[in-house]
Amino acid sequence: MKVPPAFTRVLSPFPADLLTRVRLLLLSLVLLFGLLAIPDLALSSVQPPPIRLLAIGAIIWLALRWIAWYRTERQLPLDVAVEALAVTLLTGSVSLPADALAVVYTGLFYRSLFAPARQAYLGLLCYSLAVVAGTMIARPDPWLLVREVVTQLPGFALVTIAAYHVAEMLRHQRRLAAELEAAERRYRILVEHAPVVTYLADTAGTISYINPRVTSLLGYAPAECLGDWTAFLARIVHPDDRERVISEATRALRSGRSFTAECRMIRRTGDILWVRIEARLIRETGHEHAFWLGTIIDETGQERLAQELVHQAFHDPLTGLPNRALLLDRLEQALARLRRRPGKVAVLFLDLDNFKFINDTLGHRAGDQLLQVIAQRLATVLRPSDTIARLGGDEFVLLLEDLHEEDVARRVAMRILEQMGMPVELAGQPVYVTASIGIALTDDPWLHPDELIRRADLAMYEAKRLGRDRYALFDGYMEALAWRRLEIECGLRKAIEQRELRVHFQPVVELRTGALREVEALVRWPHPERGMLQPDEFLPVAEESGLILLIDRLVLEEACRQLKDWQLEYPAKTNLVVSVNLSTKQLREPTMLETVTSILGQTGLRPEHLRIEISERAVTWDLATALDQLHTLRNLGIRLALDDFGSGHAAIAALRRLPIDTLKIDRTLVGALGKSERDTTLVQAVISLAKILGLTVTAEGIESPEQARQLRTFGCDFGQGTYFGGPMPAEEFAQYLSTDFSDLLQIR
Repeated sequence: MKVPPAFTRVLSPFPADLLTRVRLLLLSLVLLFGLLAIPDLALSSVQPPPIRLLAIGAIIWLALRWIAWYRTERQLPLDVAVEALAVTLLTGSVSLPADALAVVYTGLFYRSLFAPARQAYLGLLCYSLAVVAGTMIARPDPWLLVREVVTQLPGFALVTIAAYHVAEMLRHQRRLAAELEAAERRYRILVEHAPVVTYLADTAGTISYINPRVTSLLGYAPAECLGDWTAFLARIVHPDDRERVISEATRALRSGRSFTAECRMIRRTGDILWVRIEARLIRETGHEHAFWLGTIIDETGQERLAQELVHQAFHDPLTGLPNRALLLDRLEQALARLRRRPGKVAVLFLDLDNFKFINDTLGHRAGDQLLQVIAQRLATVLRPSDTIARLGGDEFVLLLEDLHEEDVARRVAMRILEQMGMPVELAGQPVYVTASIGIALTDDPWLHPDELIRRADLAMYEAKRLGRDRYALFDGYMEALAWRRLEIECGLRKAIEQRELRVHFQPVVELRTGALREVEALVRWPHPERGMLQPDEFLPVAEESGLILLIDRLVLEEACRQLKDWQLEYPAKTNLVVSVNLSTKQLREPTMLETVTSILGQTGLRPEHLRIEISERAVTWDLATALDQLHTLRNLGIRLALDDFGSGHAAIAALRRLPIDTLKIDRTLVGALGKSERDTTLVQAVISLAKILGLTVTAEGIESPEQARQLRTFGCDFGQGTYFGGPMPAEEFAQYLSTDFSDLLQIR
């Protein structure tokens, strides 16, 4: 037969906690008294059969609710009202009211074991009223009511109060027991799942508990490790450490002092671990009992981590090469060895040319791949005793020891440049990279390592100044150049902030008519100590420091403003064009277009009256970016010119793709006119090439009437140079606005 769910808890094994036991005992009594009341109800003649049947039903309902309370440990809000009705029927149906009191007392006590204070006292009130009502129904005798009922009310109250407080006391005990059990469970979980081996031993040194971590660490089951502490250590400690560890453990057992030992342990598999053993004598507060609490901590991983941290502290994370700290240490040792044996130490400082462009164009991931490839290539040209380090960015330093002649360092530098000439596959396309290398040598063992690196750095900058893709050997004059560069940079920064730079203007003359058609804006710096500085004295420093962007903006803004003023003042010169040089760095700037259009808008100059000149180097270094930027400028109506043609390596194919309208011949070609037939033919060929491409031609650096006449004969359109007038301030240039240069060209 299937047992109803309401009885499953009653039929379950005897409960463990005391409150549940008391409830079960009271449930048994109240069910017993209820069952004993049923025969009395069945045979009673006090009430008619229907009422007695209702009373029997009430007894059965009470029994079911009492069982439900025991199972769920809670009462429904309406239970007390229905209980009162059942008690009324029971009391009013038995022969004497006292016959129902056993059920009433036990029922009231039982319900008070579940209810909070407010419900317990509500139950007391309802039960009392129910007994009064049932007694009046059964025997409407006032004396009987007083004797049988009213005298029981204090008992009802005592039963309720006693049951409530017993329940509270037992509930508190249950909470304490649950908290104790939870705490014990947490501590057991904590110990059993601790990341270190944890064990307990008595004061005699007998291990009584060890957590399961010992299995994963040493390969032994916990049961195999119980027993004598020193015997356990003798089994697992490495023979070379065993005597020391057991001796220290024995002294700790005798003295009661804490014990710590670092040693090697042998796993069951034979592997060796580095561990730290700790043990401390714990004395329980208020008790004489004491025990040893110990741990075994695996330090093998920490040892590896320590080695890894040391490696990270002295190596570059991207290339794995030594970093600056390790380089300085090895360089210091190399210099110290010079005190014991003669020789030389060389430092090669390598910086990649145009690395920022590769990073910006192909992305930082491609840049990182390039650095890794370069590091691998550099390693192939060195001896095992040499050192290669990455200082950061695209800077590498090579340390060569035991040199007896500087040619060895030169040969290493040449091999590196050869390696740089090989293409690197990046983002699916071959990329060619060059490098500038500075070499510094010393046989002075007392030279500071930083000083030797600094000298190599200065030599590297000299290699860049000389044209890049080469090496330079440190020389004393580089010190003066470095100080001069620093002085120029600081002074230039101040001059820009205080707007001390000046824009001079040079006439550009039409060679066929002698008319002034254009004016080129050129920057000058009136230095407070050195006088007027030419662009080649400070613009290279501006390029390196990034100040060139500010200078470009200053010159462009002043040139556009001045030309607009001249157009307003001289109506006949409204078609005059101003040419402004744009640096390579400015051409790469994403905000270049915004800068140009903003200045045109502020000054009111029309785009067709502005010509922007770009150098051959800007085009050959970054043709794709140059084309994008130049096409955008051309679409705005701005005129474009390729400056200094003939001084670099501009390819004819690139020349055809550029959206330029003017080709400016470099002054070196113009200066060679008449010196040899070959040079003259070369200039004529350049002019012819420009005409074939549909370009106008401007010759720079014209210094004599012969040069001017010959260029006009070759078909050159425009010319500029000291023959017509050098760069001059705007105030002086104003007189040229009404000047006719036809006499200089002997045009009739």
